[in-house]
Amino acid sequence: MTKEEFEKILIDKAGFDINNIEECMKALEKDGMNIAVIRNQTEKLQTIAVMQNPKALEFCKTPSDTVCMVAINKDPESLRFILRASSRLSGEALSKDGLTLRFVKHQTPILCKMALAQNPDAFKYIIDPKNVPDNYKE
Repeated sequence: MTKEEFEKILIDKAGFDINNIEECMKALEKDGMNIAVIRNQTEKLQTIAVMQNPKALEFCKTPSDTVCMVAINKDPESLRFILRASSRLSGEALSKDGLTLRFVKHQTPILCKMALAQNPDAFKYIIDPKNVPDNYKE
């Protein structure tokens, strides 16, 4: 199969020209998950996708912190799609939903405290006992 034949199949399946930025933007405004078939993803296209559907972050190729923050602000559980979330992104998610602590790979005492302040049930997601704030220790 040639590259051109493969592109034609992708376009036919997607229902829009994946090489045309305007068509991509319109498709993403309707369904952010369309980002999965777009190869040349720009930050603008990724932002449109996650604004329409934060779960589209899973299919964004190397999203910027800005794109990740847009997704987290729409749905804190989007944190699960970020491979190397910064403390800033983790903190933003935790301030909205403490239970997202279960997606924080590099937990710190500060992040755990934020999670517990937002939702005490986040306690069950603390990995290292050293990260438990003093007022929660028995």
